[in-house]
Amino acid sequence: MAAAKKGIDLTQASVAIEGFGNVGQYAALLLEKEKGAKILALSDSKGAIYNKKGFNIEELMRYKKEHGTIADYPQAQSRMSSEELKKLDVDILIPAALEHSIDSKIAKEIKAKIVVEGANGPLAREADNILNDKGVLIVPDILANAGGVTVSYFE
Repeated sequence: MAAAKKGIDLTQASVAIEGFGNVGQYAALLLEKEKGAKILALSDSKGAIYNKKGFNIEELMRYKKEHGTIADYPQAQSRMSSEELKKLDVDILIPAALEHSIDSKIAKEIKAKIVVEGANGPLAREADNILNDKGVLIVPDILANAGGVTVSYFE
C-alpha cells in the first residue's frame, strides 16, 4: 500500500535493510519471494553487504545460520557500514535493527522514497521531521512492527 502511494511497483523496487534478525530476515524474504523486490543491501551487527543484482534471501538465511553473520557472505559485491547502507539510492529502506539508528545527520542523506520502521523507534525525532520535509513516506513502527511487540508480550 505504501509503495502504491509513492507510485512504486514492488516487482521493480530496490530495498536496503538494516538488521538481519527476525524482522529483517522475514521482511527481506517476503519482499523478494512474494513481491518480487530486489534486496540490494543488508546488514547485521558485524557489517553490511551489497549486491547490485540483489540477494537470494533463502540462501543468505542459511549462510547466516551456519556462519553466525552475513558480513563475510561470498556473493556480496562489496561491504559497507550500516550508515552507508542507509544512504543508498533505493526505493525502500527498512531500519530493522536499533532504536534511533537514524539521526538528523543521516536523515539528510537518505535517498529512499519510503522508510519502513522495522525496529522500535529507529528514527530520532529530528530525523522524522527531516524525512517528512523531504517527502519520504514513513511507515511507523506501530504499523510495521506491531506483531513483534505483541508476540514478545505473549512469550
